[in-house]
Amino acid sequence: MKNRQGRLTGWIVIVASMVQGVASAQETTDVLPRGADASNVVMNCERGPVALHVAANGRLIACQYAAGRPPTKSNSMSEALIVYDLKSGRELHRMDFRTADPSRSACTPDGRYLIVIDRERVHHLDLEQGKVVRTWPIDITWAVPAISPDGLTLAVREERVISIWDLKSGECKRRLDGHPTRIRTFAFDDSGTMLLSSCSEVTRSWDLTSGKGKTLGVHDEFTSLAIDRNTNRLFATRWGGDPPSGAGCYDLRSGRRLTFLDDHDAMLTDVTTDRWYTMELGEEELIQAVQIRKLSNPGVPKYLAFDNRLKEWTRSGKGWGVPKMSLSPDKRYLLLTLARGSLCQVWNLQGIKDQDLLASHSKIKRATGSGQSPGNQKLSREQLFLNRINGIVRKANALCNEGKKDLARLEIEALVDAGRKRLQRAPKRLQKLLQECGSAYNSCLQDREKGMPLIREALEMAESGKRFDSYWESMIGDIAVEQYSKGDYQAAVATKRRIIDQRISEGKTPSSHNLAGLAFWLKIAGNTQESISLYHRAWQQDKTEWGPLHQTTRMSYDRLLKEVDEVGGWKLLEPILVKQLDENRRYMGPTHPETAEATLQLAELYGRLGKSELALTTMDQSQRILRDHVARQLPSMSETEQREFLTRRFQPSLDAALRLAVRLKQLPNAAEVSAGWILNSKGTATRALAERARIAASTSDPQVQAIAAELSETREMLSSLSLANLSSKTESDGHNETQGELNRLREQESELSWKLGLAGWTELRRDPWTSVSAIRDKIPGDSVLLELTITGMVEPQEKDAGREANVGPKNEKPQVVMWIIPPAGQGKVRMVVLCDDLMSLARPLAGFYACVNGRVPANQVANVSRQSLAAIAAQLVRPLPREVSSAKKWLVSPDHLLWLIPWAALPESDNRLVIHRHEVQYLLSGRDLLTLPSTESKSAPMIVANPDYNAGAIDGKGDSAFSPLPGTAKEAESVRPYLRDFANSEPDFYVGSDAIESVVKAAQRPKVALFSTHGFATVVADEHPLATCGLAFAGANAAIKGNGDGVLTGLEILGADYRGTELVVLSACQTALGSIRSGEGVASLRYAFQLAGARNIAATLWSIPDEVTADLMRDFFKHYSSGSTPASALRSAQLATIERLEKEGGTADPSQWAAFTIAGPPLPKVHRPPTHTTGAQVASSPRQWKSANGKFSVTAQLVSVNDQRVVLRKTSGDEIEVLLSQLHPKDREFASSSH
Repeated sequence: MKNRQGRLTGWIVIVASMVQGVASAQETTDVLPRGADASNVVMNCERGPVALHVAANGRLIACQYAAGRPPTKSNSMSEALIVYDLKSGRELHRMDFRTADPSRSACTPDGRYLIVIDRERVHHLDLEQGKVVRTWPIDITWAVPAISPDGLTLAVREERVISIWDLKSGECKRRLDGHPTRIRTFAFDDSGTMLLSSCSEVTRSWDLTSGKGKTLGVHDEFTSLAIDRNTNRLFATRWGGDPPSGAGCYDLRSGRRLTFLDDHDAMLTDVTTDRWYTMELGEEELIQAVQIRKLSNPGVPKYLAFDNRLKEWTRSGKGWGVPKMSLSPDKRYLLLTLARGSLCQVWNLQGIKDQDLLASHSKIKRATGSGQSPGNQKLSREQLFLNRINGIVRKANALCNEGKKDLARLEIEALVDAGRKRLQRAPKRLQKLLQECGSAYNSCLQDREKGMPLIREALEMAESGKRFDSYWESMIGDIAVEQYSKGDYQAAVATKRRIIDQRISEGKTPSSHNLAGLAFWLKIAGNTQESISLYHRAWQQDKTEWGPLHQTTRMSYDRLLKEVDEVGGWKLLEPILVKQLDENRRYMGPTHPETAEATLQLAELYGRLGKSELALTTMDQSQRILRDHVARQLPSMSETEQREFLTRRFQPSLDAALRLAVRLKQLPNAAEVSAGWILNSKGTATRALAERARIAASTSDPQVQAIAAELSETREMLSSLSLANLSSKTESDGHNETQGELNRLREQESELSWKLGLAGWTELRRDPWTSVSAIRDKIPGDSVLLELTITGMVEPQEKDAGREANVGPKNEKPQVVMWIIPPAGQGKVRMVVLCDDLMSLARPLAGFYACVNGRVPANQVANVSRQSLAAIAAQLVRPLPREVSSAKKWLVSPDHLLWLIPWAALPESDNRLVIHRHEVQYLLSGRDLLTLPSTESKSAPMIVANPDYNAGAIDGKGDSAFSPLPGTAKEAESVRPYLRDFANSEPDFYVGSDAIESVVKAAQRPKVALFSTHGFATVVADEHPLATCGLAFAGANAAIKGNGDGVLTGLEILGADYRGTELVVLSACQTALGSIRSGEGVASLRYAFQLAGARNIAATLWSIPDEVTADLMRDFFKHYSSGSTPASALRSAQLATIERLEKEGGTADPSQWAAFTIAGPPLPKVHRPPTHTTGAQVASSPRQWKSANGKFSVTAQLVSVNDQRVVLRKTSGDEIEVLLSQLHPKDREFASSSH
């Protein structure tokens, strides 16, 4: 039947009145009659067949449902399968076929063959011939088929396996079994050579030629999948939970979610037309249109509106259920089905151009009502009465909430009376009525005297009718609750046990829900052993049904763990946690954070069981896995993802590990092993958050541009591959291949990280894990490393079920722990618990800061300050062993509030201050000792002082957020000659309006930098810690009002180049302060300049008067320019200040001199002029030295060759130590011959 005008591009019209009982295609009449103004087909199962699939050649496969048994009902039944020609609207083929759920089907691209799966069998149908090609049984009742785009391969999704079949021969080619939980969805890619699958923990891609699987680096559970292999993007929908339902686009290399559309479902993608189809819906609302976005730029959508008839049906209260969409193989037709397949619409997309789509949904009405409960418009008297039964509890509860309890009682009584009269011949319905009314009495009116007789009567009816269903189980529970309320616990247990006994008598396995329910009652009755045994059985049941890593199984595990914790039956958990760790290694990979978490829980269990050595070694494995993940993959994540991982996973795991170490401190090797944990972990979060900024900054360096780009790409590839299935029993070859590629990428990442670190841009490392011995080798012989932490300070995080490290003891008090780490060959590493009561430190520390901040009367400052510092020293210094007190230099790596303590001002046991005997230098972590100066300074020293904070303000006036600091100009002038002599060049000098932010950011590796200005530090939740501290420069008062620059934050400093800078002096207030976090130290300006490449940073803990600062800085630079190290120069300057204050007749209160600190690894003492006369040393002229790969070079003089190392003196006078193996072969030859 042709269109008379011949101008419409699609078949047109509307809904139809399908002809029933047509015997063959030759006898048909038009069943899709055309109209004059539409280009779509709308179908409703109440009026005829409804579409299942659209094939490539314009064929539509539809299902005719049996009368009164539509797909919306539980007893739905198909009557016939029909093939239509969409172009002519005629019926081509009809095949009588009865099945309960024809929607679980798939058709070949040409529409000839259909696979239908019912509750027992798979049916392969030839629709053209009207016959069954073959059938075969299937064990699972909800299997789903899919057919490849070429029509040759069938995939059947079962419980945790996908079977692959040759459609022509009927042969099963392979089974893909690498799924730890029930498979939620699967799909072929457009080529048909790859299959995607997703379960609750893992999304995988399968090479159908080899059968090898690869786990993708995305972590949501999906309900539909599509892949764009050209752009390495995954498109998927997820349903429910947290994060919420919606459709998203994911980067397959990094696993990062690029785009997410809340409340969108029914997703489709078409790479050829660059279209992304979705629908926006909720449980109570539906936008009556398909949304279409560009895959390449999924921004603002356009809308393909529903046909008016479909709009009418979805607005009529029928509901829409979960919508589904599919494209025909040739992408010409779009099929949408609603209301469990009872409604559908087919669009001819060739007739729809982008300009034909609506730009907004403002003109599209929204359907409201229940999206999940389609029903009839007109209800019978019987149905109305059933609705009254089902709603009695809800109605009685509503009346009670309104204070109308008497009315609620009357409603229940009236329903009971009516039911007894009307339902005498319907015992099942009468049982339901009695149960519902009994529940209404019990729960709404709290009237168990009225309610329980009805429950018992309903229970007797159920048992006499042998209806042992879920309603029966519920009533058994009600009886048990009544017995419990009367104190008869044993009777309650016996009642609940009837459910288990009944299921066993039926030959069924009791559900985990019922096992756990009985366990609960047994626990109340005092039978804890059997209770835990049943909780264990419930976990095993869930594990068998859902898989080892499914959310349900994890919740069951948490429940078991809680019960075990209460009674101390830890032995039961050992085989469970050992198996859990094996499964994580298999499905998630050996370096995945989930594997680290499982390892940690097993370690804590070993600690509970007294297997101390095993606990220590197992925890060590956990910490190494986490460190590996953080170092190699965290930098490729977004900042939000990094922060979430560090807060929810890394920091709690580290804290649990350190608390275990304290409990195991009696072990001979506990101190050394756990020292590795704190050394490798402290400062990790801030370093990880900073590394992306540093890599981005490194791209301005031509020498390392390519290295930085390659490192970023390698990390993304490593992130994508790290979740590969590494031990599937059916994939040994794939395992070896994947593991080999993973190892290659890890080696490549290590080498690139080393090169970038060698150039000074990032942390210098090859392997993410740094050994304690490597750090001890770098500790100077006259020094000791004091590594501190405060355990128990990490706030508990809300975690997903089964992921909580809750095997170890809980609610332990915070403790201050110190690892005393001597140089190599000078004794063993020791671990000491210095303080069990953190408040005994916090109170005196607060008292001291009250003194320095002017909150204590002047005549009491000296006394309060002395007492406060003495109380702190009693906890931290006086308990230290002899090897610490005898060391000349202390390398102190504090944690949390310990960073606020002026260690040099603490009194030792004889009341002499630490500064009198020791030189104190601060480290973020002992790992700082491993960094080497790899680049030379490029410019003269720079001095920035006394900025004009009001520059840029109207009339030169501004708010007084930052007040002038005239004393800093004098300070700068006083140190200027020392820096001139030190560098043999005139320092760059910026004061007043020239002291601007840009000169600091644009500095090119100054030899020394002095910034005499205001600093600030605040704490803002969820902000980058280095974004909330900064320095004020010219125009700062206008900048804080949003006008121009003038404030330099720590985050901005990360983009600057201070590599080769020996010393940065932050002569400003509180420049050492910032965001304090456990295990991280202080994310401060000091730390920002360290990350930017500066070797040593001088900064202040509190504000001190300008004149005192000027004198102290002058003395400091005098000693520093004479060749002292920064730490030694500061100590000399502070001792001189103490002596000067005492000579002036006052007390040398620490508030006047102890604010300045030096942070960073010890620098070699500068020799002026250099003289080396020892026999092991060699004098040579300066020459150019190259690295082994030839990419890096330095001009230096050979000083000595010793034990496979060389010492080189750069033109600046600094000495560096380099392994011979790191030198170019020609340079190695020169060094060896010189020696």
